[in-house]
Amino acid sequence: MKTQHLILPILISIVLLGCRKPDPDPPEQHYIRQEVRDWGYFEEGSYWVFQNDSTLTLDTLRVTNIDTIKTGYKKDSKLTGLYSRSIFESDIYYGFLINIEGSLSDADIFLNFYERSSVEEEVTIIEGLFLKTELSEINQFGQKQFIMSNNYMLLSWDDKKLNNKILNKEGSSWKKYSNYYFHHGMQILEDEVNVYEIDEILDNYSLNGKTYNNVYHIKSYSLTNERYYYPEYYISDFWIVKNVGIIKKVFRHYNGFILSQSLIDHRVYQ
Repeated sequence: MKTQHLILPILISIVLLGCRKPDPDPPEQHYIRQEVRDWGYFEEGSYWVFQNDSTLTLDTLRVTNIDTIKTGYKKDSKLTGLYSRSIFESDIYYGFLINIEGSLSDADIFLNFYERSSVEEEVTIIEGLFLKTELSEINQFGQKQFIMSNNYMLLSWDDKKLNNKILNKEGSSWKKYSNYYFHHGMQILEDEVNVYEIDEILDNYSLNGKTYNNVYHIKSYSLTNERYYYPEYYISDFWIVKNVGIIKKVFRHYNGFILSQSLIDHRVYQ
């Protein structure tokens, strides 16, 4: 009888252990590579002085804050139905949000992971460089006046190829942390499409007495959905240099407005 009393609890324990759900593996964490950070990550203390190519007005931009943010995650389909949503993340992706304040304009640089679809509809998760900017200028009365704001897609890796076109849109296996995107104005909505094209790659480019090497000339498009009665579009050009950032930018508004600025001085910390 004593043996039977000992065997029964053991059998019950074995059954309970067999019914126990498997513990999920901790999610794999992904961070922006240094190769990508060289093009868009800048520490506090970094600054750039731009000059309006027409009016010669100066705009000094300074990095004021840097945040590490979760830009998205992939789901582990094997654990669906076994655990709560917050647990079955198989991969978590971290990027950077860099706040920049200027005397005339403000900007946010995003180094993000996102799901990329090319014109051939290939899908993969890739690192990207985005820019959100608000522009102002000095009007005829000598006062600071708001002009426009917009989001731009600038580069993605490993897709730095001449004439390469990339369309940024949402995919099925990739989930964005929408609170970050909505809060900072970088959500790619169903009513907006962001495309960039590498227009040319210059071995060297002279600007305001300085020569820069390996310059990427980017044409960035931002388009609203055609269902709007008055679709808006922005087609702007950026010249970008590794370990420097943007050296020239030409903003083109759909109403015909054009603002061109060139770098005349800078100091960056990475």
